[in-house]
Amino acid sequence: TIPDTKYLRIENNARTIARGQKNGVSFRRPFDSNDLAMYGKVAADSRGTQHVVALADPTGYFVNVLKETLEKEGIEILGEAKDAREEPDLPRHGWKVLTIENSPPLKELAKVINTRSQNLFADSLLKTLGAKKAGMGNWAGGSIAVREWVREQGLPVEHLHLEDGSGLSRLNRVTAETTCDLLHHIQKKPWFPLWKETLAVSGEYPGSLRNRLKTSTLKGKVRAKTGYIDDVYCLSGYVEAKSGKEYVFSMLFNGKSHAGKHPHHRMEEALTLVAREEP
Repeated sequence: TIPDTKYLRIENNARTIARGQKNGVSFRRPFDSNDLAMYGKVAADSRGTQHVVALADPTGYFVNVLKETLEKEGIEILGEAKDAREEPDLPRHGWKVLTIENSPPLKELAKVINTRSQNLFADSLLKTLGAKKAGMGNWAGGSIAVREWVREQGLPVEHLHLEDGSGLSRLNRVTAETTCDLLHHIQKKPWFPLWKETLAVSGEYPGSLRNRLKTSTLKGKVRAKTGYIDDVYCLSGYVEAKSGKEYVFSMLFNGKSHAGKHPHHRMEEALTLVAREEP
């Protein structure tokens, strides 16, 4: 691991294969555990690959790695590394700030979320909203904050239910009409151009639409956010028509029955009609 740590345990079940062959590895981690099992194959002449994996307790990982790093530098650390939230008797005053790490600007974080569909960033942003606006740094607090903002904009919230920030939960609920109402409403905001720039662009790298909507009619004309979980396909955003007019759209597909065509094809067909301004 980078950095090397005893906090994370890896069980190597990968096989060594002939030189020149392609590597292919995957990781499995039981829920609420930091025991990683690696499977797959690695070529004998492989120079190594890097993989990013999720951890059960990021805070525990950080404090333990920090302790190990300081000890390697000859700095003595008394006691164990613990999460302060698990120590109710820990004094909460007289602490000295050692360093502050500021995140990138929100517009850059939003671009990672919307262009690359970065679920961790999306969940973290919703929790941050909850902490700032509702006093609860969790998904429930974030949902309250978002619904309140939508209500303040004069938009209905009856068909909007957020269970998380990433959209991975099947308990999230929103209608295409509600999504379109919101997308249309924010076109009037002074920050709309900045926000629009955070969306993935059809047929352009990087982003979740780099390999989609690449026809001459649609390439570079669609800015949208993708969404996918098993048997659910979503795409919402804006499409520029041949007249230069910008249309709002939201397409949400649920279930296995798509009349013989993959939802991506149906989305492309619909957007092509809109872009050509055909009835």
